[in-house]
Amino acid sequence: MFHAACRICISDEKEAIEARLAQKMRYRTIAIEFVNTFDCNPHLLEQSIGNHAKKHLSKELTKEEKELLERIKN
Repeated sequence: MFHAACRICISDEKEAIEARLAQKMRYRTIAIEFVNTFDCNPHLLEQSIGNHAKKHLSKELTKEEKELLERIKN
């Protein structure tokens, strides 16, 4: 089965996009900023950024999740 590469992961702008994601910027705002760098429309780029964030970036645990993890360890 063929899986297309993540357009964000293979982009030269990956670090810049991830920096904006870390600042909790909206996907649409980031897409508008970088639309001229990618060969796609802003809506598709917004979806790609969202997919990248969900699938390729580590999720920071909430306080409750950290506490639960500690209880499980002990």
